[in-house]
Amino acid sequence: MKKVIYLLVIVFPLVGLMVSSCQMGSTGNKFKETETGLLYKFHYQSDDTVSPKEGEFIEIDLLLKTEDTVLFDSREIPAHERAPIPMGRSMFKGDIFEGIAMMHVGDSATFAVVADSVWKLMYRRDTPPPGMATAEYVYYEIKLNKILTRDEMNAMMEAKQEKLREEDLLERTEYLAANYPDAKQLPSGLYYIQTTKGKGKSPVNGQLVKVHYTGKLIDGTVFDSSAGRDPIEFPLGQNRVIKGWDEGIVLMKKGEKGVLIIPSDLAYGPRGSGKIPPFATLVFDVELVDFKNAE
Repeated sequence: MKKVIYLLVIVFPLVGLMVSSCQMGSTGNKFKETETGLLYKFHYQSDDTVSPKEGEFIEIDLLLKTEDTVLFDSREIPAHERAPIPMGRSMFKGDIFEGIAMMHVGDSATFAVVADSVWKLMYRRDTPPPGMATAEYVYYEIKLNKILTRDEMNAMMEAKQEKLREEDLLERTEYLAANYPDAKQLPSGLYYIQTTKGKGKSPVNGQLVKVHYTGKLIDGTVFDSSAGRDPIEFPLGQNRVIKGWDEGIVLMKKGEKGVLIIPSDLAYGPRGSGKIPPFATLVFDVELVDFKNAE
């Protein structure tokens, strides 16, 4: 099977491990059809009697494909990015939400939705994605794992965030003890460790600063660096960078080098950013190259 991970805008952010089509064990090759034209076949039907309703949230495993191309596979979603999805209202007759509404917790099924309707009505594309022009159907292989109310969803997300905060605090404490046991914490939670002294005065908010840097996670993974490039230039104290940088760079003098250890609430917080996961403490090796008054 040709495999293409095609990240379409409305493809669900999912939770859980995927149950493949082979594991689902289809009980028949023929699809049934609803009055709206949705094709479906159940591979397993549980004894549960509760179906998801609009406004609730669902945890599902999903394989999204055409006849010969995988478009999306929930197994490839990093664990920290997985979350239940809102159960939506049908966007058109015979769409996937109509199919999910037919399911109960524990069920697994395959739904075939007319490809042209998927591209135009769900993904708002005037033309099919590259290589998809001949696809007649889009197939959704789904296992429904859980249904949550909005209150249950909020409670689950709060518990997950609190766990991530606790894990980050523990990792940060262990990192500091192993690497910088004498580091002093500023009132905001920031740590700054000077490694090379600078000269002269420190910059003040509003001045333009030039900084060389290497950004790492606590485990040492480098996610960004100015090495081999010009230093980054920005006005200090104007919220152009993360809070930990605005607070840390103002402590330095020209030519000074040091290490900023920045808790997540002074960095990217619960959302994370790119390679940076939610609630991640960041470690920056920084050098204040120069600063001047803004023009």
